[in-house]
Amino acid sequence: MLKNITIISNRLPVSPRTTIDGSWELDPSVGGLVSALDPILRQRGGRWLGWSGHHGDMSQDLINKFTEAGCERGYEMVPIPLSSADIEGYYNGFSNRAIWPLFHNLPGQCVFEPQHWKAYQRINRKFASALSEHANDSQEVWVHDYHLMMVARELRNLGRDVALGFFLHIPFPPPQTFAVLPWCKEILTGLMDYDLLGFQTDQDRDNFLECLTLILGSNSLPVQGAVTGSIQPKLLRNSRRDQEKLLANTGTKVGTFPISVDCESIEQLSDSVEVGKLTAHVSEELRGRKMIFGADRLDYTKGLLQRMKAYQCFLREHPELHGKVTFIQFIVPGRETIPEYYCIHQEIERLIGKIAGEFTQPGWVPLHYMYRKLSMQELVGYYRAADVALVTPVKDGMNLIAKEYCAARTDEDGVLILSDFAGAARELYQGAITINPYDEESLTAAIYKACTMDINERRSRMHVLHQIVKEWNVYDWVDAFLDTLSSVRKANKKAA
Repeated sequence: MLKNITIISNRLPVSPRTTIDGSWELDPSVGGLVSALDPILRQRGGRWLGWSGHHGDMSQDLINKFTEAGCERGYEMVPIPLSSADIEGYYNGFSNRAIWPLFHNLPGQCVFEPQHWKAYQRINRKFASALSEHANDSQEVWVHDYHLMMVARELRNLGRDVALGFFLHIPFPPPQTFAVLPWCKEILTGLMDYDLLGFQTDQDRDNFLECLTLILGSNSLPVQGAVTGSIQPKLLRNSRRDQEKLLANTGTKVGTFPISVDCESIEQLSDSVEVGKLTAHVSEELRGRKMIFGADRLDYTKGLLQRMKAYQCFLREHPELHGKVTFIQFIVPGRETIPEYYCIHQEIERLIGKIAGEFTQPGWVPLHYMYRKLSMQELVGYYRAADVALVTPVKDGMNLIAKEYCAARTDEDGVLILSDFAGAARELYQGAITINPYDEESLTAAIYKACTMDINERRSRMHVLHQIVKEWNVYDWVDAFLDTLSSVRKANKKAA
């Protein structure tokens, strides 16, 4: 029987909104973390703790809505109230104006404010307090992402001795970048209070270990290196020798655990009648044109400007393809209150306007841009219709859009253009066209190659990609992490 787990993250998998009559409704949250973890808790049971999504105290009606949503999904939801000041300091401030750009190797974008750091510590303490009330010592607790790196330290200060794992969904920077953070030592020592630390790639894991050595001088710290020796899916399951090495010493362990998607669920949705109708409708609107597709959250790390410039260059270099190709780009709104995000949004829309003005002809618009959320059903419908998927971040921990596209292509057709700087490139390089998003000529050439690729090569490439995603899915990722956490915890208890 599967053990239930407690998950804690910045946000719950649903977001509240008020209706016209003033009542509350809960909408599904978007993002890779939710799409990966929601099916796990539905299968295993347990609880999910996170910010309610509402500013300030919650009414009883809203609390009841979270209770009902948890009952429907088969696991408990525990909303944590945060004020507008909390969100401004902890979330908009420290998490997204200091940690986010720094961990994506963009220190020039960082804003370091002592008051933001104090807010970050205070809210991590609040999350730890809520966790202390709901988790028993026999449970495994899995803390997620950069917003909550200090939860373990705060929970240990409360005297709780639960099994604590932490997974970082974004990249971890090299020492010369991480050392820019004024509170880098506090973050490193706080992370050391977890039993197990998980990273997306070997490079992220090694960057963390180098930070321990170079910033803390930690050759003597009780940390083991690679729990998993490779990010290749088939090699992620620890061999007996790896396991013996893992358990040889006590203390915090670190490992590589690349996140994946619920491939079977996406395949079923892709083959459903509803998605088939949507795909047929999109294809009919395209009138036989090749479709290039992109779907990204608004963020300067997603390479959206570089992508648009490369598409503009592609249209200039290949007038013979005018009227034969259409690019559909969805951008999901997010973090618009942060100045850097407002600025990138304005730049993107200006460039889209230039492309439309330069190339639009009667009966043909070269670029369709939509600024809104997509349901999973809509997203899979577009995946099925897309001849080419553009996934070109300048830096990304993994990027599940790339894996979802491959999972949705049960017809084993379509071409994935993938940035070298996405974590997914470590697994999907064999079938994708991999590019440097900063190299406009390379990206332009990749778009042309993808649009003119013959069907045999398309199917050969997508067959490889589909099998990779199928063989290492989200359940394998969870099992690998939680099995390792359980083993580490047992070893530490035995040695105590």
